[in-house]
Amino acid sequence: MAIPGVGPPVCERGELLVDGGVLMNLPVEPMKTFCEGRLIAVSVSPAVDLAVDPAYELYPSALEILRSRFRRRRPGLQVPTILSILARTGTLGREAGERDVRRKADLYLEPDLSAVDLLEFSALERAEQIGYRYAVEQLEKLDGWRAT
Repeated sequence: MAIPGVGPPVCERGELLVDGGVLMNLPVEPMKTFCEGRLIAVSVSPAVDLAVDPAYELYPSALEILRSRFRRRRPGLQVPTILSILARTGTLGREAGERDVRRKADLYLEPDLSAVDLLEFSALERAEQIGYRYAVEQLEKLDGWRAT
């Protein structure tokens, strides 16, 4: 994973490579080319975009955010970090391609991963478990599919 602005690019044979999700977040078409059989596409993109309190007219300054972290009576300001904003911009193209992906995939799954932040890499096992349970549940509902 090499999200532009979040992680460094990968160097390979003299080229700089960035995360492919920037251009194609869910590569169903290439998978149909390389693999035989049924194709299951799983979207792990957030259902809800980044958001801030609707009362904000301007994004809080760094000083306001820092001050809010040290207040004892109220919780800190709940605003997306610059890293989460950059990471999200890398997946903005997904909406346009998602309709095409749904049509080309034999099965399209969207597990609810709202409990896992996009950059919460330490939660990978938790995300895997959520996705696995969701996939088994969906496969059991379908005739002709068997979850193993």
